[in-house]
Amino acid sequence: MIFSTLLHQTYDQWVLLSFTLFFGCIRIGPNTVLFNTPEAYRDIYNYKANVKKNKTYDAWRRNERDANTLNVTDVAIHAKKRKLLNTVFSDRAVRSTLDFVINHLDRWNELTVTGDGWSEPINLTKWSDCLVFDILGDLCFGKSFDTKEPGETTLGTYLTS
Repeated sequence: MIFSTLLHQTYDQWVLLSFTLFFGCIRIGPNTVLFNTPEAYRDIYNYKANVKKNKTYDAWRRNERDANTLNVTDVAIHAKKRKLLNTVFSDRAVRSTLDFVINHLDRWNELTVTGDGWSEPINLTKWSDCLVFDILGDLCFGKSFDTKEPGETTLGTYLTS
């Protein structure tokens, strides 16, 4: 009875019903398995997972020496690059940047939010660019570029252009 019901469904309905029947894991082809749980996501994409990146990641390389953590498929090279990045993005390192980010976000909010009601529309793409640029300047070079500030800056007037 259940399988005859599955046969008369559209593909999307079939997948959804299969997930409920088979507890979040179904095989839809000889080389394809679909998972629908957070645990499966962690099992597949965890850095210790027993999976290998597809060779299509090699297409993102410009040349043989252009290997980064996103496009390298060799497990040993990826582990070496990841070990280097783990120190940069540790909990302690990320928490140490919190003051810089909060200061920039507070100032960004002061500049973008005007009044209590509706305000004039602004180009949030440019404002977000300026926010990220200032935060990265502060973190990488020790001094903000102040591109989000009104008026002329050392880099010009990006927000008015």
